[in-house]
Parts: sequence; C-alpha cells; structure tokens
Amino acid sequence: MAASYLTTVADLIAEVGANSRGTSPYKKWKGIKVKVVAARNFAKCTEFIFTEKGVSVGREKTSVSFSAADNTGIVKISADQECFREIGMCLTEGKTYMIKNFGVLNAAKDGSLQIYLRASSKVYRCAPIVLSEERAAQAEQVLNPRSPVKGRLDDATTSGLFTVQGRISSLSAIRKIQGADGVIPVRDLDVCGDDGAIIPVTLWREAALQDVTANSSVSISHLRISKHTTFGTKAASTKYTIIEEVSVSSRKLCITINGVAVSTEEVLISTVQGGEFKTSWDILQQMAPGVEQEDMYDLLPLKVDVDVEGENIIKVHH
Repeated sequence: MAASYLTTVADLIAEVGANSRGTSPYKKWKGIKVKVVAARNFAKCTEFIFTEKGVSVGREKTSVSFSAADNTGIVKISADQECFREIGMCLTEGKTYMIKNFGVLNAAKDGSLQIYLRASSKVYRCAPIVLSEERAAQAEQVLNPRSPVKGRLDDATTSGLFTVQGRISSLSAIRKIQGADGVIPVRDLDVCGDDGAIIPVTLWREAALQDVTANSSVSISHLRISKHTTFGTKAASTKYTIIEEVSVSSRKLCITINGVAVSTEEVLISTVQGGEFKTSWDILQQMAPGVEQEDMYDLLPLKVDVDVEGENIIKVHH
C-alpha cells in the first residue's frame, strides 16, 4: 500500500507475532484496508436463570462479527452495536473500508487475524478491493465454517467442525456446571447414526436449551471433538451449532448381527458396528429362513442387508 500509515493483513500478522507486547490494548497498530465478505450476529447469554421449572436466559449480549480480507490475508472483526453507534458508521458486506485505531485479539500463522473495534476506532469507506475467488471463499469460511456430516466420532478430526444426523436414542436432563463466566446449562444426548453407531453429544450453554426430544431425528451441526479424562471423547456444541429436526426416510444398510434379545413385544438387535436396532419376530425369521430361534444364535455373527427406518429394521434383502 502506498500510504505509510496503512499495512497489509499479512504484514500486520507478522508484526503482531514479533511484537514483545503481544496484543496489548495500548499498542497502536497501522491501519488496514479490507473488503468485508460476510457478517454474522452472535447472541451470548451472560446469565442463565435456574429454577425448579427449568432454565431460561437472563441477560443477553449481542455482538456482530465480520470476515474481511485483502489479497494477503484474512481478518475477523468483532464489535457490539453500541460501538457502531459511537463510531457513527457500520460495516456492510461487499464494501471496502480503511480501519484505524483497532485492538488486536490474536493472529494465526494460517494467515488470519482477529481484531475488535472500540469507541476510538475510525472506519472509512474507500475504493474497492478485488479479491481472488479463493481468498473470498476463505474469508467466507471464517464466519460460516464447513460442517461435513460424519457417521462416527472416529471419522471426525480434532481440529475441524462436523455435523451428526440420526435419532436421539437417549437424552439427559439439563444440569448446571460452573463455567468461566458463571453457572451454565449442559445436556448430554446420544445420536444413533445411519449404521446404528452411537455418537455421544454434549450441548453447552444456549444449545442445551434447544427443544429436543428422545426418539426424534435431528441434524446437529458445527460440533467439535471434546476429550476428557473422565467422560471420554464426545462431540460438543459450539457457538455455530444449529439443531434441526429432520424427516426420516428408509435406507438400505449392510449390518453384522452379533447379539439378539427377544421379548414378547419386540426384538432387539446388536451389531458389530456398535449400533442397536429394533424389529419384529417375523423380520428376524427372514434373516435366517427355516432356522429355529435357538439355532439362530449359532449363526452369529450374521451379515444381512436390510432396510432401516429410524431405529427399526423394516425389510430384509436376500
């Protein structure tokens, strides 16, 4: 950039990393010129109210985040609505701005930077920056990260976000724990995936207050891997998590049965894949035609192709 009071995002990241004062609020950084790619509002409860009737949101704070970039790097900009009123100007997607007197939260080696606006910040509209398609897509991912569907925790990476889909096979009551910013609600549930594998999920904060019920089919997005020495490995909600109820359609699966429990009302089937299914006695007999019940156990493990609807096996393929 021609103006000496401006710098690129990449150079600012390098300066932040090399500065001995780190992200001190008293450090005055050079301004940057960036194009705003995306915007997103975040509501965070600052106080949860716990009563005998349940949990509700008390005080709530809303902030807005923007992802922006030049062709050297990406910057995430955060502020609250009061800050924009003090500055006298807001940011709009698709527009280019020169930003000065901001604070720096952190900088990463992957070419991303996180800054915040304050009352003394200055924001100016200026001539547009033309971003490459790749850079614009990278900036979009900062606020709208990918969340691919995973059928098992083993399929998810510890650094990425992912989505699980399936039937809620168990659901705990909401409990409260002491967090860094006060008492917060937490709820545990198990999601039975397409192949019958059970995925343990922990919902934190606002996500724990979502209206979910046992045996409903859901899609829970933007989870991360959480490892604990006592509770083991689970999927945990993030501030990006969205919980939606989804319709259930039948699907064809190949399962390997390693256990059968027969009662007067239903048949429970355990699989090598780690999942459990329900079915009828008639369907069970179709899995091993002409074989008596006692002799069927001798055939285990038994591999069969079936149609599944939710947790129920509804058809056997031969």
